[in-house]
Amino acid sequence: MEHPSLSFLPFLLFSTSFILFLTQILKLVKRILRVTTKVQKNVLPPGPWTLPIIGSIHHLIGSLPHHSLRTLSKIYGPIMHLKLGEVSTIVISSPELAKEILKTYDTIFAQRPHQIGADIMCYGSTDIATAPYGTYWKQLRRLCSQELLCTKRVRSFQSIREEEVSNLIKCISNNIGSCINLSEKVACMTSSITSRAAFGKICKDQQEFILLIKKLVKIAEGFIIIDLFPSQKWLHVISGMKPKLEELHRKFDNIIENIIKEAVMTKKVEGETIEGFLSVLLRIKDHDEALECPLTIDNIKAVILNVKDTRTSLIS
Repeated sequence: MEHPSLSFLPFLLFSTSFILFLTQILKLVKRILRVTTKVQKNVLPPGPWTLPIIGSIHHLIGSLPHHSLRTLSKIYGPIMHLKLGEVSTIVISSPELAKEILKTYDTIFAQRPHQIGADIMCYGSTDIATAPYGTYWKQLRRLCSQELLCTKRVRSFQSIREEEVSNLIKCISNNIGSCINLSEKVACMTSSITSRAAFGKICKDQQEFILLIKKLVKIAEGFIIIDLFPSQKWLHVISGMKPKLEELHRKFDNIIENIIKEAVMTKKVEGETIEGFLSVLLRIKDHDEALECPLTIDNIKAVILNVKDTRTSLIS
């Protein structure tokens, strides 16, 4: 004979399932209402229509990005919202608004977005251009203003600038009547000045360094798809971007590592008449005990990479 309590078992199972289902429905409705309320409270600036997945990217295809942004700003105003893949981006195209963001409320907008290119090329985003806003970045800024780019040090490089400009003029004079690539000559002069200011002498791998910079800029000129879809880790594999950046970083690192070793040996043997950026950073690393965040060799490499050629910041 069937136990009386067993007759209630189907009803009990059905009731339990229904209650669980109803609970999940209520949770879903609550979540939708919360998101809707949040969107209503945080109204985004106007912007162009978007497509699924890619968002507003299609509006930037066909011309240079800054030309596309200028055209869009004429339609949607000086503060505009773009959805670049998964990333919401606010574009400012008014001098008045730019001043508010970059000067008046600079600390609020000072945080940098996480980007894989900066992580790989800039030693974990520890350079001046891409380091997250905080104690470490403030320390770097202070070192730049008080040590690397103070008036006294910049003036000490005057003879270097004059000599390199004179060399450029002589080079042009010696090639009267023939064609010269002025852009290439000026780039070489600029690189020589920054090398001597940073290391005390012209980098022996200067041409290779310039070539690597050009490759890096070429990568930075396009869309780095990994940064537009940060949640899609599989894109690291199929895009091939990560291995390219890692290979570039390895070559940069080898050059800077050799420069640091040579600078340390030269200082021990010959001393220095003009203290370059590298020597300043090494001195601070070894002897300044007041640093809130101790400098590492990788930190110094990241800063030197910025100093050697500011175009490296394009990757961020």
